[in-house]
Amino acid sequence: MATSPAGPDLPSDAAVRAGLRSGDLDRIEALFGAVWYDLASRFSPEVLRAVEAIPTKVFERRPRLLLAALYAELRRSYAEGDHQRLRRTLQFYVLTGQRYARRLGSFTRPRDLVTAGAAAVISSRMRGDYVGAEQMGAWTDAQVTHGRAQPPLPWTAVPAAARPGWLSTERGLTAMLAGSLDQATRLFTRAHAEAGEPPYAHYAGTSAVANLALLAANRGHLDLARTWLKTLERSGPLPDWVEHLNTAGDKVARVLIAIDEGDPATAAELLGRIGPATQSTAVALRGLRQRQLRGTLRRPAQGPTHARHRASTAWGLGPRPDDRDRRIRPAR
Repeated sequence: MATSPAGPDLPSDAAVRAGLRSGDLDRIEALFGAVWYDLASRFSPEVLRAVEAIPTKVFERRPRLLLAALYAELRRSYAEGDHQRLRRTLQFYVLTGQRYARRLGSFTRPRDLVTAGAAAVISSRMRGDYVGAEQMGAWTDAQVTHGRAQPPLPWTAVPAAARPGWLSTERGLTAMLAGSLDQATRLFTRAHAEAGEPPYAHYAGTSAVANLALLAANRGHLDLARTWLKTLERSGPLPDWVEHLNTAGDKVARVLIAIDEGDPATAAELLGRIGPATQSTAVALRGLRQRQLRGTLRRPAQGPTHARHRASTAWGLGPRPDDRDRRIRPAR
Protein backbone atom coordinates (compact mmCIF):
# COMPACT_ATOMS: atom_id res chain seq x y z
CA MET A 1 0.00 0.00 0.00
CA ALA A 2 1.20 3.47 -0.84
CA THR A 3 1.95 5.89 1.93
CA SER A 4 0.41 9.32 2.01
CA PRO A 5 1.95 12.56 0.91
CA ALA A 6 0.82 15.80 2.44
CA GLY A 7 -2.81 16.23 1.54
CA PRO A 8 -4.31 19.26 -0.16
CA ASP A 9 -6.46 20.33 2.78
CA LEU A 10 -3.60 21.01 5.16
CA PRO A 11 -3.06 24.75 5.64
CA SER A 12 0.12 26.28 4.34
CA ASP A 13 3.33 25.55 6.21
CA ALA A 14 3.47 29.13 7.42
CA ALA A 15 -0.09 29.00 8.76
CA VAL A 16 0.53 25.73 10.58
CA ARG A 17 3.75 26.95 12.16
CA ALA A 18 2.06 30.18 13.22
CA GLY A 19 -0.73 28.16 14.83
CA LEU A 20 1.72 25.93 16.66
CA ARG A 21 3.70 28.94 17.91
CA SER A 22 0.58 30.78 19.03
CA GLY A 23 0.21 28.95 22.32
CA ASP A 24 -3.52 28.71 21.60
CA LEU A 25 -4.35 25.16 22.62
CA ASP A 26 -7.74 25.18 20.90
CA ARG A 27 -6.02 26.22 17.69
CA ILE A 28 -3.45 23.42 18.00
CA GLU A 29 -6.21 20.89 18.59
CA ALA A 30 -8.08 22.22 15.55
CA LEU A 31 -5.01 21.75 13.36
CA PHE A 32 -4.62 18.21 14.63
CA GLY A 33 -8.31 17.52 14.17
CA ALA A 34 -8.31 18.67 10.56
CA VAL A 35 -5.62 16.33 9.30
CA TRP A 36 -5.21 13.51 11.86
CA TYR A 37 -1.84 11.75 11.37
CA ASP A 38 -0.55 14.23 8.83
CA LEU A 39 0.18 16.97 11.36
CA ALA A 40 2.83 14.74 12.92
CA SER A 41 3.99 13.59 9.49
CA ARG A 42 4.98 17.11 8.49
CA PHE A 43 5.45 19.04 11.73
CA SER A 44 6.47 16.69 14.53
CA PRO A 45 9.37 18.92 15.78
CA GLU A 46 7.11 21.97 15.83
CA VAL A 47 4.34 20.09 17.65
CA LEU A 48 6.75 18.87 20.31
CA ARG A 49 8.15 22.36 20.84
CA ALA A 50 4.60 23.71 21.13
CA VAL A 51 3.69 21.33 23.96
CA GLU A 52 6.98 20.95 25.83
CA ALA A 53 6.09 23.50 28.52
CA ILE A 54 2.46 22.44 28.98
CA PRO A 55 1.78 21.04 32.49
CA THR A 56 0.62 17.46 32.86
CA LYS A 57 -2.68 18.57 34.41
CA VAL A 58 -3.58 20.35 31.16
CA PHE A 59 -3.18 17.12 29.19
CA GLU A 60 -5.48 15.43 31.69
CA ARG A 61 -8.26 17.72 30.46
CA ARG A 62 -7.25 17.72 26.80
CA PRO A 63 -6.90 14.19 25.40
CA ARG A 64 -6.75 15.43 21.79
CA LEU A 65 -3.82 17.68 22.59
CA LEU A 66 -2.04 14.80 24.27
CA LEU A 67 -2.66 12.52 21.30
CA ALA A 68 -1.26 15.14 18.92
CA ALA A 69 1.90 15.27 21.05
CA LEU A 70 2.18 11.48 21.27
CA TYR A 71 1.80 11.09 17.51
CA ALA A 72 4.58 13.63 17.02
CA GLU A 73 6.78 11.67 19.42
CA LEU A 74 5.98 8.40 17.64
CA ARG A 75 6.79 9.99 14.31
CA ARG A 76 10.15 11.22 15.64
CA SER A 77 10.93 7.80 17.15
CA TYR A 78 10.15 6.11 13.83
CA ALA A 79 12.28 8.55 11.85
CA GLU A 80 15.24 8.11 14.20
CA GLY A 81 14.85 4.36 14.65
CA ASP A 82 14.69 4.86 18.42
CA HIS A 83 12.83 1.77 19.58
CA GLN A 84 13.41 2.48 23.26
CA ARG A 85 11.69 5.85 22.94
CA LEU A 86 8.90 4.21 20.98
CA ARG A 87 8.30 1.68 23.75
CA ARG A 88 8.41 4.43 26.37
CA THR A 89 5.86 6.48 24.45
CA LEU A 90 3.50 3.55 24.04
CA GLN A 91 3.79 2.68 27.73
CA PHE A 92 2.95 6.27 28.62
CA TYR A 93 -0.14 6.00 26.41
CA VAL A 94 -1.18 2.84 28.28
CA LEU A 95 -0.85 4.60 31.64
CA THR A 96 -2.71 7.66 30.34
CA GLY A 97 -5.51 5.46 29.06
CA GLN A 98 -5.92 4.02 32.54
CA ARG A 99 -6.22 7.53 33.96
CA TYR A 100 -8.77 8.54 31.34
CA ALA A 101 -10.75 5.36 32.04
CA ARG A 102 -11.37 6.50 35.62
CA ARG A 103 -12.92 9.78 34.51
CA LEU A 104 -14.54 9.22 31.13
CA GLY A 105 -17.74 10.79 32.40
CA SER A 106 -15.97 14.12 32.86
CA PHE A 107 -15.41 14.67 29.14
CA THR A 108 -18.35 16.65 27.82
CA ARG A 109 -17.14 17.41 24.27
CA PRO A 110 -17.82 14.42 21.97
CA ARG A 111 -14.39 14.54 20.30
CA ASP A 112 -12.63 14.60 23.67
CA LEU A 113 -14.79 11.70 24.81
CA VAL A 114 -13.99 9.60 21.73
CA THR A 115 -10.27 10.28 22.11
CA ALA A 116 -10.23 9.49 25.83
CA GLY A 117 -12.50 6.47 25.35
CA ALA A 118 -10.33 5.02 22.59
CA ALA A 119 -7.24 5.52 24.78
CA ALA A 120 -8.99 3.65 27.60
CA VAL A 121 -9.90 0.79 25.25
CA ILE A 122 -6.36 0.52 23.89
CA SER A 123 -4.84 0.68 27.37
CA SER A 124 -7.02 -2.12 28.74
CA ARG A 125 -6.49 -4.25 25.64
CA MET A 126 -2.71 -3.91 25.82
CA ARG A 127 -2.90 -5.05 29.44
CA GLY A 128 -4.94 -8.10 28.42
CA ASP A 129 -8.22 -6.91 29.93
CA TYR A 130 -10.42 -7.51 26.88
CA VAL A 131 -13.70 -7.50 28.78
CA GLY A 132 -12.91 -4.21 30.49
CA ALA A 133 -11.76 -2.70 27.20
CA GLU A 134 -15.03 -3.60 25.50
CA GLN A 135 -17.09 -2.31 28.39
CA MET A 136 -15.42 1.10 28.13
CA GLY A 137 -15.68 1.07 24.35
CA ALA A 138 -19.38 0.22 24.41
CA TRP A 139 -20.06 2.87 27.07
CA THR A 140 -18.21 5.53 25.08
CA ASP A 141 -20.02 4.51 21.92
CA ALA A 142 -23.40 4.80 23.66
CA GLN A 143 -22.60 8.24 25.05
CA VAL A 144 -21.59 9.53 21.63
CA THR A 145 -24.50 7.89 19.82
CA HIS A 146 -27.12 9.24 22.22
CA GLY A 147 -25.40 12.55 22.94
CA ARG A 148 -26.02 15.99 21.56
CA ALA A 149 -23.67 15.70 18.59
CA GLN A 150 -25.48 14.81 15.39
CA PRO A 151 -23.95 12.23 13.04
CA PRO A 152 -22.94 13.53 9.61
CA LEU A 153 -25.53 13.16 6.89
CA PRO A 154 -24.63 10.38 4.42
CA TRP A 155 -24.33 12.83 1.53
CA THR A 156 -21.94 15.15 3.35
CA ALA A 157 -18.20 14.81 3.94
CA VAL A 158 -17.18 13.20 7.22
CA PRO A 159 -14.69 15.46 9.04
CA ALA A 160 -11.41 13.90 10.08
CA ALA A 161 -11.77 15.66 13.44
CA ALA A 162 -14.62 13.27 14.30
CA ARG A 163 -12.17 10.36 13.95
CA PRO A 164 -14.71 8.37 11.91
CA GLY A 165 -14.52 4.63 12.49
CA TRP A 166 -11.73 4.83 15.06
CA LEU A 167 -13.64 3.69 18.15
CA SER A 168 -15.35 0.87 16.24
CA THR A 169 -11.97 -0.30 14.89
CA GLU A 170 -10.42 -0.36 18.37
CA ARG A 171 -13.39 -2.30 19.70
CA GLY A 172 -13.03 -4.69 16.75
CA LEU A 173 -9.37 -5.30 17.53
CA THR A 174 -10.30 -6.04 21.14
CA ALA A 175 -12.99 -8.52 20.10
CA MET A 176 -10.63 -10.21 17.63
CA LEU A 177 -7.92 -10.73 20.22
CA ALA A 178 -10.51 -12.00 22.69
CA GLY A 179 -11.63 -14.64 20.18
CA SER A 180 -15.06 -13.07 19.60
CA LEU A 181 -14.71 -13.17 15.83
CA ASP A 182 -18.35 -12.57 14.90
CA GLN A 183 -18.41 -9.43 17.01
CA ALA A 184 -15.06 -8.34 15.57
CA THR A 185 -16.42 -8.75 12.04
CA ARG A 186 -19.48 -6.65 12.88
CA LEU A 187 -17.39 -3.89 14.43
CA PHE A 188 -14.86 -3.77 11.59
CA THR A 189 -17.68 -3.71 9.04
CA ARG A 190 -19.24 -0.83 10.92
CA ALA A 191 -15.91 1.02 11.06
CA HIS A 192 -15.51 0.61 7.31
CA ALA A 193 -18.97 2.13 6.81
CA GLU A 194 -18.31 4.98 9.26
CA ALA A 195 -14.98 6.01 7.78
CA GLY A 196 -14.64 9.07 5.61
CA GLU A 197 -12.70 9.81 2.46
CA PRO A 198 -9.02 10.55 1.84
CA PRO A 199 -6.85 12.41 2.41
CA TYR A 200 -7.52 12.47 6.17
CA ALA A 201 -10.80 10.81 7.20
CA HIS A 202 -10.15 7.29 5.87
CA TYR A 203 -7.45 6.06 8.23
CA ALA A 204 -9.55 3.94 10.60
CA GLY A 205 -11.53 2.48 7.72
CA THR A 206 -8.31 1.29 6.09
CA SER A 207 -7.28 -0.50 9.28
CA ALA A 208 -10.73 -2.09 9.55
CA VAL A 209 -10.59 -3.41 5.98
CA ALA A 210 -7.16 -4.99 6.59
CA ASN A 211 -8.58 -6.87 9.57
CA LEU A 212 -11.72 -7.92 7.68
CA ALA A 213 -9.39 -9.55 5.15
CA LEU A 214 -7.62 -11.32 8.01
CA LEU A 215 -10.85 -12.59 9.56
CA ALA A 216 -12.15 -13.84 6.21
CA ALA A 217 -8.88 -15.64 5.45
CA ASN A 218 -8.83 -17.15 8.94
CA ARG A 219 -12.24 -18.70 8.29
CA GLY A 220 -11.20 -20.04 4.92
CA HIS A 221 -13.37 -17.61 2.93
CA LEU A 222 -10.59 -16.93 0.46
CA ASP A 223 -12.67 -15.16 -2.19
CA LEU A 224 -14.06 -12.80 0.45
CA ALA A 225 -10.56 -12.21 1.81
CA ARG A 226 -9.34 -11.32 -1.68
CA THR A 227 -12.28 -8.95 -2.10
CA TRP A 228 -11.32 -7.13 1.09
CA LEU A 229 -7.68 -7.03 -0.03
CA LYS A 230 -8.76 -5.40 -3.31
CA THR A 231 -10.84 -2.92 -1.30
CA LEU A 232 -7.75 -2.17 0.78
CA GLU A 233 -5.73 -1.46 -2.34
CA ARG A 234 -8.33 1.14 -3.33
CA SER A 235 -8.35 2.72 0.12
CA GLY A 236 -6.51 5.93 0.76
CA PRO A 237 -2.83 5.70 1.71
CA LEU A 238 -1.39 5.89 5.20
CA PRO A 239 1.70 7.76 6.41
CA ASP A 240 4.72 5.45 6.43
CA TRP A 241 5.22 5.67 10.19
CA VAL A 242 1.76 4.21 10.99
CA GLU A 243 1.17 1.98 7.97
CA HIS A 244 2.73 -1.04 9.69
CA LEU A 245 0.62 -0.38 12.80
CA ASN A 246 -2.68 -0.28 10.95
CA THR A 247 -2.45 -2.85 8.17
CA ALA A 248 -0.68 -5.83 9.73
CA GLY A 249 -3.94 -7.75 9.23
CA ASP A 250 -3.69 -7.75 5.45
CA LYS A 251 -0.18 -9.19 5.57
CA VAL A 252 -1.26 -12.05 7.80
CA ALA A 253 -4.32 -12.60 5.57
CA ARG A 254 -2.01 -13.13 2.60
CA VAL A 255 0.01 -15.64 4.63
CA LEU A 256 -3.13 -17.58 5.54
CA ILE A 257 -4.33 -17.57 1.92
CA ALA A 258 -0.99 -18.99 0.80
CA ILE A 259 -1.20 -21.72 3.47
CA ASP A 260 -4.73 -22.67 2.44
CA GLU A 261 -3.61 -22.85 -1.18
CA GLY A 262 -0.80 -25.24 -0.26
CA ASP A 263 1.99 -22.78 -1.05
CA PRO A 264 4.32 -22.84 1.98
CA ALA A 265 7.16 -21.13 0.12
CA THR A 266 5.02 -18.06 -0.58
CA ALA A 267 3.65 -18.14 2.97
CA ALA A 268 7.16 -18.15 4.42
CA GLU A 269 8.29 -15.36 2.09
CA LEU A 270 5.26 -13.22 3.01
CA LEU A 271 5.81 -13.88 6.69
CA GLY A 272 9.31 -12.51 6.38
CA ARG A 273 7.94 -9.20 5.11
CA ILE A 274 5.86 -8.51 8.18
CA GLY A 275 7.50 -5.57 9.88
CA PRO A 276 7.91 -4.75 13.57
CA ALA A 277 4.32 -3.69 14.18
CA THR A 278 3.95 -2.31 17.68
CA GLN A 279 0.18 -2.52 18.09
CA SER A 280 -1.08 -5.00 20.64
CA THR A 281 -2.34 -7.15 17.76
CA ALA A 282 1.27 -7.81 16.79
CA VAL A 283 3.54 -7.12 19.75
CA ALA A 284 2.14 -9.81 22.02
CA LEU A 285 1.68 -12.39 19.28
CA ARG A 286 4.24 -11.87 16.56
CA GLY A 287 7.01 -14.02 18.05
CA LEU A 288 4.64 -16.87 18.90
CA ARG A 289 3.00 -16.66 15.48
CA GLN A 290 6.35 -16.84 13.73
CA ARG A 291 7.47 -19.87 15.71
CA GLN A 292 4.23 -21.77 15.29
CA LEU A 293 3.64 -20.86 11.66
CA ARG A 294 7.19 -21.72 10.66
CA GLY A 295 6.68 -25.02 12.44
CA THR A 296 3.59 -25.75 10.32
CA LEU A 297 5.44 -24.84 7.13
CA ARG A 298 7.89 -27.64 7.88
CA ARG A 299 4.99 -30.13 8.20
CA PRO A 300 3.23 -30.15 4.80
CA ALA A 301 1.94 -33.65 5.41
CA GLN A 302 -0.35 -32.31 8.10
CA GLY A 303 -2.23 -30.31 5.48
CA PRO A 304 -3.24 -26.69 5.00
CA THR A 305 -6.22 -26.87 7.36
CA HIS A 306 -3.98 -27.83 10.26
CA ALA A 307 -1.48 -25.16 9.30
CA ARG A 308 -4.15 -22.48 9.09
CA HIS A 309 -5.58 -23.52 12.46
CA ARG A 310 -2.20 -23.25 14.17
CA ALA A 311 -1.30 -19.97 12.48
CA SER A 312 -4.67 -18.47 13.34
CA THR A 313 -4.53 -19.57 16.95
CA ALA A 314 -1.05 -18.11 17.26
CA TRP A 315 -2.42 -14.77 16.07
CA GLY A 316 -5.17 -14.74 18.67
CA LEU A 317 -7.95 -15.79 16.29
CA GLY A 318 -9.13 -18.80 18.21
CA PRO A 319 -9.88 -19.33 21.90
CA ARG A 320 -7.32 -21.21 23.90
CA PRO A 321 -8.47 -23.34 26.85
CA ASP A 322 -6.99 -20.89 29.35
CA ASP A 323 -8.50 -17.87 27.60
CA ARG A 324 -12.16 -18.86 27.42
CA ASP A 325 -13.15 -16.80 30.44
CA ARG A 326 -11.76 -13.66 28.78
CA ARG A 327 -13.85 -13.90 25.60
CA ILE A 328 -16.24 -11.06 24.96
CA ARG A 329 -19.85 -12.07 24.78
CA PRO A 330 -22.33 -9.74 23.08
CA ALA A 331 -24.90 -8.22 25.38
CA ARG A 332 -28.29 -9.87 25.21
